[in-house]
Amino acid sequence: MASVGDVITLVQIAYKATKHIQDILHASQDISELQERLKTLIEVLESLDRRYNDLNDDYRKNLDGINGRLKRTIKDLQTKLDVKRKSWRFYKLRFFWPLKKRDLDDILKKIDGLRGDLQLVLTNSAKEGIDRIQAAGEETKELQRRADERKRMDQVIEKLRSELQDELSTIPQRVEGIVKGSGEWIFREHTFMQWEDSEDGILWVNGLQGSGKTGLMTSYGKILKEKAGNPPEYQVARVFCDHKTLTELSNHFEIIMSLWGQIFDSVDFKMDLKTLKDLEKKLGRGRSRIRSLSLEEERDLKIGVFRQTMTQVGKTILILDGLDEVPEKLQRVLIEDLKTIQKCNKYCRVIVTSRPYKEIGSLFEGDPQFRLKARKMDIKLYIGDRISKEGQGPLKRPEMIEYVTNSLTERSKGIFLMAKLCMDEIVKAATEYECGEMMKELPQSLNDAYFRGLQRLAGTYPTSPNHNPQLPCQAIQALFWVVFAKTPLTEQQLRHALAVGEGDIDYDSKKEFDVDVDDLCGKLLEVKPGSMQVRVAHKSIADYLKMDATRERWFPTIREHIHITLMRFLLFPCMTEGSSSKNVFEKWYGLVVYAINNCGKGLNRILEPKTPLWEITERFLKTHFDSWNTFIKNETINMMSRQSKYWPMSPEALTSGSISNLHLVVTFDLPAFVPIIVDFESLHPRDDHVLMTPLGLAIAQDRFELVKALLERKVPVNVNQEHGKALRPPLYDAVYHRNENMTRLLLASGADMTLRRIDNDQSPLDLAYSIGRGMIASVLAEFISSQASSAKPQELQFLVRGAFLSELKLVIDKGIFIDHPCENGKRLLDYANELGNQSIIDLLILNNATPLLAPQAIETDSSLSPSRYIEPQGSGSPITEEKTWGLENSMIIKSSKGVPNHEVESVTGLEHDLDDIETSSENFSIYLSSEPESVTGLEHDLDGIETNSENFSIYLGSEPESSAGTDWAEEDRLERHPSSETEADIESRTGNVPTEEIGNSRQSSLERSQTKDESGDEFGSNAVIGTQTTVDESIADTEQNVGEDECLHDESALLLEILVDDRLQLPVQRIVFESLSRDQGWSSHSNEGTYLGSSRSWIDVCTQNQDKRSQSFSIQHNVHASKEFRLHTNVWDFQEMKKSSPARAQFIENISAGDKLQVFAHAQGGVGWRNYVAFIRARVYGMETKEDET
Repeated sequence: MASVGDVITLVQIAYKATKHIQDILHASQDISELQERLKTLIEVLESLDRRYNDLNDDYRKNLDGINGRLKRTIKDLQTKLDVKRKSWRFYKLRFFWPLKKRDLDDILKKIDGLRGDLQLVLTNSAKEGIDRIQAAGEETKELQRRADERKRMDQVIEKLRSELQDELSTIPQRVEGIVKGSGEWIFREHTFMQWEDSEDGILWVNGLQGSGKTGLMTSYGKILKEKAGNPPEYQVARVFCDHKTLTELSNHFEIIMSLWGQIFDSVDFKMDLKTLKDLEKKLGRGRSRIRSLSLEEERDLKIGVFRQTMTQVGKTILILDGLDEVPEKLQRVLIEDLKTIQKCNKYCRVIVTSRPYKEIGSLFEGDPQFRLKARKMDIKLYIGDRISKEGQGPLKRPEMIEYVTNSLTERSKGIFLMAKLCMDEIVKAATEYECGEMMKELPQSLNDAYFRGLQRLAGTYPTSPNHNPQLPCQAIQALFWVVFAKTPLTEQQLRHALAVGEGDIDYDSKKEFDVDVDDLCGKLLEVKPGSMQVRVAHKSIADYLKMDATRERWFPTIREHIHITLMRFLLFPCMTEGSSSKNVFEKWYGLVVYAINNCGKGLNRILEPKTPLWEITERFLKTHFDSWNTFIKNETINMMSRQSKYWPMSPEALTSGSISNLHLVVTFDLPAFVPIIVDFESLHPRDDHVLMTPLGLAIAQDRFELVKALLERKVPVNVNQEHGKALRPPLYDAVYHRNENMTRLLLASGADMTLRRIDNDQSPLDLAYSIGRGMIASVLAEFISSQASSAKPQELQFLVRGAFLSELKLVIDKGIFIDHPCENGKRLLDYANELGNQSIIDLLILNNATPLLAPQAIETDSSLSPSRYIEPQGSGSPITEEKTWGLENSMIIKSSKGVPNHEVESVTGLEHDLDDIETSSENFSIYLSSEPESVTGLEHDLDGIETNSENFSIYLGSEPESSAGTDWAEEDRLERHPSSETEADIESRTGNVPTEEIGNSRQSSLERSQTKDESGDEFGSNAVIGTQTTVDESIADTEQNVGEDECLHDESALLLEILVDDRLQLPVQRIVFESLSRDQGWSSHSNEGTYLGSSRSWIDVCTQNQDKRSQSFSIQHNVHASKEFRLHTNVWDFQEMKKSSPARAQFIENISAGDKLQVFAHAQGGVGWRNYVAFIRARVYGMETKEDET
């Protein structure tokens, strides 16, 4: 019998045999794994070679030695393992693997020892090189700071530039070929010489039309610039004020800043950081257009910049040519501001030209004046130049040339234009005799010349191609179209307009005139290169054609004719056809965009009943919008949107369905057609309407008379749906567009400020909490207090949350009951407690108000964390999820346009940023990876090359969550100083909608910082949602004009997720949300310490099932600009929501098994906005069960 020892020995032998067999069986896997580890290690070593090629010689030598030995050892080991599969050597290796593996331990230990040596070399070199890396980082940061500052300044400059600078600085076509030597006599004139000798003089040069003012200034400007040299000894800026360009000019800043832009472009302008920030505060950050400023604010800003520029330049000459062509109401302020700018530089001279009008002369009392009259020598030079250019003709004999030159010089009476018009006639003579006869019949004045010109055109083109006896020939039509059109036409647009005739069934391109427009009109019109816009050759032509006598004689119906033609064109069948692209369609029908934008402009001023214009207008207004093709519909919507007065149109307002006939009546501003079209639509109802009602559109376009006309026709004021489709209540649009007068008018007409939209669950009152709507909020609060007896719970809640103490007191003094439930499971006192306004709390308590929530936080059965929610008896067992962030490890969520990106930028050849290097007394780490989960394109585990060294470690995997790439100095500044950005900076860039109208972007980068909350709250560590300084640029990149993509960038973070599973008895009956949060604690907006202006920092909820996400609903906004954490409780009871908020009730009802309830936190809109979330809890209650009852 075997002893116990024998048994043990046998067991040990069996175990060893079994282990050996197991090792043999696992040999293939072990060999493969080891080969992969060795391959990875080789690649890591090669990566280190590349990364540390700039080490000093000693460290480089040590590194190369260790690296070489490691590679040789590893290669040797790889050779031993590199055996062809299924060969006899492979099976031999596999059989002896258990023994071989023990032999390999020595090699692996050797490799580990070399790794330790390598670690030590890298540690020492990194510690020695940290100062160099930090210095390089600082240098790079400084360069980046300067580049960013330069970029910011460039963006500011672009906003300050005049959009008309190129237009106003262009030399008029008629004087481009001015004869050399013309006007040189002016340099010998006493008044001019005195001005030239002065250092800061101003000179008014005046002369009759055609006296050569523009030609003189063009010539003078060229001479000055030639004399200035390169680089220029002095600066010259010149603008030519063309009447057509400036027709709709609302202020003079475009002219002022056109001069400034030319000066700025020629000097090395310097702007200190303080000035830059101040300008950004006023203009907005990023590439967005200039925000809404009052006229006085804009003047102070632009004139201030011009004055600062003038202090940095030396000698400067400003030339303003054509002051008389500037709208009369702007002339005085333009000259006053020019004189103000001039005073900032004692070496600045100004010269202004105009016609000799008395009103303009009063602007230059006490200043030198010079009356310009073309000298005979200049006119002779011009006539001689024209004769020489004509070449072959009747003017060959010197005697005849002298006769013509002297005769025309006398007849011109010092007016270049007269000489030109006469020469236009003379050069048409075929013989010398004919030329002599013409000389006897030449016009005596400009008006006489123009009349003869029209007669000649009428004789050349005796009939209209449309055979309408009431219309003049195409040439005369073209002249009047150019002069009377509301906005300039291109040559193609004019060509198409003249081809449209009465009785035409469709557009016929065969009717287009086939010559150049300037030839068609005898050179009275000219086409501007580049824009191809058609202009009159001289303003005096427009003056003549606008005379009543001229219009009555040649084209009495021109004003009506333009509107009739444009509407007739849009009603052609070809406008219903599709097109392969916008460009193709515009090529076929170049007039289409012009017609859409101008057919209704000014129509209300000339429209009379029972006229052809009235008839076609009615026909046009009764046309179904969907009968036009997509291109025309889109352009029409854009045209309507651009007419929004005080605030850009919300992109979704007019794009979600079909425009009604009444919308067109509003856009054309035709109150007289309101009853006609209202009756028409009642007989022809539509169900595919857009979100914005015609009344809302009239409010957006600030058409007061039209709004009154609609209200008189009993157009619904309180409407939020039609045919089951959502509508924006008109009062919602009044609040959205910040129109106080319209808000008052609608309230007086019975508008309900609590009426909620069915698509986003927002009422006008909800919208009034949005930032920048403080004045509208005051209007609403005032109305609530004036109608106290009928005040609704949501209205009283608004008074409390907006801290309208006096208005609330007025309501209470009128005896209204204030203790009924409001919304979200709260009463007024609950809202006051959450706001923390002691005055309102005292007022409510004094009037016997009681809360529904617990006054102090308590512990519940379903959660140990503090709560004010008192669970009702028999409420069942909810699903509860909550999250509290640690005291020390704050989470900062930074903005990102896409997937979180941890990319490390390159500095001095090493893939490090200064922020990637963290030092402390305990350790020092360098993150070598440039992408998450990746090094040199291969995946590695963090333990790929790591030792137990306490002082240094190299991570070869994905970068840990860190402060990489964050400018903590900038973060610190943002935390301590108010944002330089204002509401309009963010929204006016293209018409962004308020927070509640924006689709949520759910992606953000997560970064952690070891910061302790300064508030001292027990939830001292918080989730922080913030926005980067570049958020504005992400918006501005997509403009312009209005588009949903241009909305405010939304930084968001998923705080909580609750799975609806079998723990809950469906349907859901109640959801309770509790949060402890605050915003950044400061703001440049008003209404701090209230919920007004709180739309930039909030928490919302949605559901997700597989790939589908529901609409999001706001749970809670933070108190605006308060550092105090507030515990907010919101109870969404299904039965209550069915009455107060049907959309949220539907949201609750739709929750089904498998859904995930997701709670997000958001911060939105510009520099500095934050959302600090210390604690979040959600409890979902289902149906009560018998077990719950027990």
